[in-house]
Amino acid sequence: MDQLLALTGLKKVKTKAMDLYKSALQFQRMDPEKRKKNAPNLNYCFMGNPGTGKTTVARLFAAVLHDSGLRSKNVFQECTAQKLKDGGVDEFRKLAQEALDGVIFIDEAYDLDPAGDKFKGAPIVNELVTLTENERARLTCILAGYEDDMNSKIFAYNTGLKSRFTEVHFEDFDEKELAQIWTHMRSQRGWSEEDSRLTDVVVRRMAKSRGKKGFGNAREVRKCLEAAAESAMSHSDFDPQAMSLRFVDVVGEDPRSNPKLQRVREEIERKTGWRKIKKTIDELITICGTNYHKELNGEKPLPVFLNRMFLGNPGTGKTTCAKLYGELLKNLGFLSSGDVVFKTAGDLGGSVVGEAQQKVLSVLQSAAGKVLVIDEAYNLNDGLYGKQVLDVLVEKIQGGDNDDIAVLLLGYEDQMLSMQREQNPGLARRFPPEQAFYFEDYTDQELMDILRNHCRSEGVKPSLDFQEKAKRKLDMLRRSESHFGNAGAVMNLVKAAMLKASSRGQGEGPLCLEASDIDIGPEAENQKDPFAPLEKLYRMEGIRQKLQQLSNAFSVASEEGDEAPELGHFVFTGAPGTGKTTVARVMAQILFQLRLLAKDRVQETSGLNLTGEYLGQTKKKVEEQLEAAKGGVLFIDEAYELGKGLYGQEACTAIVAAMTDPKYAGVVIIIAGYPGDINAMLDTNPGLKSRFTHFFEFPDWTAGDCLDLIQKRAASGSFGLAPEAVTVLQEGFEALRGLDGWGNARDVDKVWKECLQQRADRVVKKPEGAEYVRPAIQKLLAARGPKAAPTVPSFPGDARCEMPSQAQEKPVQSQKQAQREEEAPAEAPGPADVDERDPGVSDEDWQELQRAKEAYAQEEERVARELHELE
Repeated sequence: MDQLLALTGLKKVKTKAMDLYKSALQFQRMDPEKRKKNAPNLNYCFMGNPGTGKTTVARLFAAVLHDSGLRSKNVFQECTAQKLKDGGVDEFRKLAQEALDGVIFIDEAYDLDPAGDKFKGAPIVNELVTLTENERARLTCILAGYEDDMNSKIFAYNTGLKSRFTEVHFEDFDEKELAQIWTHMRSQRGWSEEDSRLTDVVVRRMAKSRGKKGFGNAREVRKCLEAAAESAMSHSDFDPQAMSLRFVDVVGEDPRSNPKLQRVREEIERKTGWRKIKKTIDELITICGTNYHKELNGEKPLPVFLNRMFLGNPGTGKTTCAKLYGELLKNLGFLSSGDVVFKTAGDLGGSVVGEAQQKVLSVLQSAAGKVLVIDEAYNLNDGLYGKQVLDVLVEKIQGGDNDDIAVLLLGYEDQMLSMQREQNPGLARRFPPEQAFYFEDYTDQELMDILRNHCRSEGVKPSLDFQEKAKRKLDMLRRSESHFGNAGAVMNLVKAAMLKASSRGQGEGPLCLEASDIDIGPEAENQKDPFAPLEKLYRMEGIRQKLQQLSNAFSVASEEGDEAPELGHFVFTGAPGTGKTTVARVMAQILFQLRLLAKDRVQETSGLNLTGEYLGQTKKKVEEQLEAAKGGVLFIDEAYELGKGLYGQEACTAIVAAMTDPKYAGVVIIIAGYPGDINAMLDTNPGLKSRFTHFFEFPDWTAGDCLDLIQKRAASGSFGLAPEAVTVLQEGFEALRGLDGWGNARDVDKVWKECLQQRADRVVKKPEGAEYVRPAIQKLLAARGPKAAPTVPSFPGDARCEMPSQAQEKPVQSQKQAQREEEAPAEAPGPADVDERDPGVSDEDWQELQRAKEAYAQEEERVARELHELE
């Protein structure tokens, strides 16, 4: 008992031993019958970290039990769980028999793991259950191990087993006790201290790991002393007669003077880009140097974060940096190995409950002393197995600088930060966003440096034209992809170019890459005039002028080496049929030809389609459309719907956020609608209005514009227009423009299609005249106008030129009904119109009629295509 009480620390253990000794003395005073009925439970489970004295105390407990008379023999049989499994259950029974009337001690008992080792561990545990019950009066069993492992692997196997053991908890030594152990060990070995503060520095370092599983306590002190002694003996001035420990033997040298660390730092500095990373690493090294001097002065060191997120697009060097980070931490003294273990989120997932947790625990154990990299970690953001993985990481990774492990979570910035917000709140404390490594996309110049270095490593020569075109191609990819591939995109480009260059059959010598080896898209190279698509559209002079000014601004900035001006976003206002949708499509092509857009792509939607039906759906719809438009144009027709209702406002907010999000920097947004409605919508959200920098107004077509389009279509179909037909059309369009529902190009198309129908129905051997256009335009006027509709001048001619009776007798419809009727597609002639031949029609007239019908069908198809372009 005196030896036990003389041990350092172990206050609770000593109290338990004293209580046991006192109880034993009282127990001996009982008569045999009462002792038999009141036999105490003398089986114990010692729980605690290594180095806390469990084995030593077990031996002393055996002596106390013998001295107090509770056990008749001073027998102590010591073994480990692994040794018992190797020997089998028969050897265990034999060992127990030898320990009868004494003590059997099983260290690291959790390794029996009966649930996980049913063939070796389970039989021994079953025998242990029997022994502790049947031989409790003659045999004391003492188990030792970590508390969590003993509960999860031993006592969870058999619920009755735990009640057979008295738990004794061995707490980690506190700083005062660690100092006593250090001083005692140091003095025993004949070492002195150069500075009296050295003990405090040693103890503070070791105390950081107190309370963590695996902390070695007295073993940690011995390990530290042996390392310090080895360092001291390596000094050239070491004196065996006066062995003394210096600060440098315990805390090492200032990390900033470590030559290995400097080599790692120089390698990082040579990497292309990484401006923020290099700055963060310099800050880390500076903090470590500051902490070194703080330790020497007995001050509390600054916190150091080992676990970090690596955020950025692919190809920015996150994996390469992880390897250098491991070497860096090793040379700074934080990791014992510095190697890197690479895992993906999929490697850690499970298919059944509990599997994911076990995988993570196994991986963490194997990564001790190393850097554990979890790539694509955002895939863990779910409600099942991914959540389980993150919960285990939060539980097991404390983030201290004595953990001897560093965990890195790699992924895209937005998705990783979203995972932090949605998952365990402790995740943000273990991996603070402020301490993350942010990997920026490479600049154009950096991409060119990477390209040249890669070509050099591949043994190929890139021409200047190739490099210039590669720069343009990479810029297009940057602006069109949500997650630009950076160095990966460069390597893919060079690889494709090498394959194409090889097919040219070059002679001997290094392969030379030319501009023709890069496919940048035929539209960008073959289109001479980017504004040519506007030529066939009407009233585009103002729009063309503004686009030309925009192009000039970009060209001047490029030539003078200035920063490119902001492209901005556009508002199209005007009535239906004025060409807003057509110009939006043309805009994508023009901006692409001017190299202001990465792709000739238009994603068309409407304000109504962007509004959701429940909370959160709207934002998702907006993001889906923006993703589809990446690198091109997002055209939102009828955008005034965005200003209506709660979800419409939500859509406006989402669009405003997207306009300032670098992720969508390559998207040009065009909204279109009626002037009054669009202005009212923009007024509901000042932030949205301020972000549209270009306003294009599409004026209504004049009668001359309408007539010009009719004439061009007639000429393209080899038709002629008589002077009287031109007059009818001119005055008819003037009348239509004054009525509600004027559809501009759409109405022109309706008139043209009706003219073709009239001609096909009445073709005879007569020249073209007003008899075909007058009924066509009169029909549209009758549908639109009030009861006293404007009249169209009549001309002498065949009676068949008069308005059909059904058109004259047609009642005046409401404006909305008329508009719906006008918007319905014109019906093509039925079979009866084509196949029936009235009596008296000559063969020549009939053939002419058939040719007219065929010409009508062809023209109908062509007009449909043009109409589609105008909408």
